[in-house]
Amino acid sequence: MGLALREWRNRDAISWGAELCRELVRRGAVPVLLPMHEPEDWELAEKISATGEGGLEVMSPPDGIDDLLAAIRSCEVVVGMRLHALLLAANAGLPVVAWSYDPKVDALMERLGAGDGMIPLETTPARAAMKALEARSHLPDPDRLTRLRGEALRTLELLAAFCKGL
Repeated sequence: MGLALREWRNRDAISWGAELCRELVRRGAVPVLLPMHEPEDWELAEKISATGEGGLEVMSPPDGIDDLLAAIRSCEVVVGMRLHALLLAANAGLPVVAWSYDPKVDALMERLGAGDGMIPLETTPARAAMKALEARSHLPDPDRLTRLRGEALRTLELLAAFCKGL
């Protein structure tokens, strides 16, 4: 289970993240912390790891995008509060679960057809763990992913054409 966690308002992210990892391990999963943002996420991952939860892994600092993609592809599901982790996981064809903390995340989940994978911020670690485990059987629709990739490429083409005209 890939976990792209971050600090968030009025939440003890260390305790909450450690409890989520304990719940996943208790249910037979191997949580892997995927720090996406320097230095905050790395510091949070180290602090969660230092709580001593057995079975917890922290992704090694990637040398580049290929390392990051390989770490994400090694997961069954990515649970995240980082948009880019969710985008990369979905692009790899993995199920995603996201905390509904920002309209951009909500919009991504809706566009992926994964609205049932959104969880409120106040979700308990136990409920978040259950949602992550349930998500394993909800693979993204390949046709939808193909269409979304095409839309993303079209946006890049338009941007390149605009920049060329400057």
